[in-house]
Amino acid sequence: MNTKNRKRTSVVMGVAAAALLTAGSLAFFTDRQQGSFSATAGTLGLELTQNWATDNTDVAGALIPGKKLDLDYTLANTGNKSMDVKEQIVITSPVAMSGAQAEFELYAAGDVEQDATTGAWKPKVSAQLVATRTLSHDGLKVTYDIAEFTLNGTGANAETEDSVSTISKTGDYVILFRDTAANAFQGQTISIDYLAQAKQHRNTGSDTWTTVATDTITFAGNDSFQAVPEA
Repeated sequence: MNTKNRKRTSVVMGVAAAALLTAGSLAFFTDRQQGSFSATAGTLGLELTQNWATDNTDVAGALIPGKKLDLDYTLANTGNKSMDVKEQIVITSPVAMSGAQAEFELYAAGDVEQDATTGAWKPKVSAQLVATRTLSHDGLKVTYDIAEFTLNGTGANAETEDSVSTISKTGDYVILFRDTAANAFQGQTISIDYLAQAKQHRNTGSDTWTTVATDTITFAGNDSFQAVPEA
């Protein structure tokens, strides 16, 4: 089931959730779901639960340097097949972002703190970005590729993998609007797009994300983005 509810103020948040099921001649299950709040599919189901629009009501309409956007969510495997999951978060700005420290950056929620004097949110001294960051050539997009992980299956005949002990992942991140941002960002609208894709952990052999991403979707303004097939 897809639910598409999008709220736009000064920040546009887009969510895409993808899961895997059977497709064509592939030797494993694949599927993809997109929605604002949750997505599940068949016996390999990836469910996304988040409330980003309501969580950020106080800042989304008046985002200024030194503020943060909260991105807390839960991904859950609702099917009985174990799955590999990868996530991407893309921040798009109409004004080019800088290279060394992009004006909008992704941190774990516990890695930022509020300045007692100015009230501005900043990364802690020891803080590291959540994931590998790639700045587009034109500086308008920052992409974070979050490390891949595996979730066990659930319910009857659930597949469980060695060294894996969970069927879900809780993400607790923030997007920090650095207080050093230039005046060029005043009044601009940024978008935050999230994509989670999953493929069956077993029976995939040597197939990689590239080989299973045989469908074309629109994601983060890219209308030819390759993703896993939808059932």
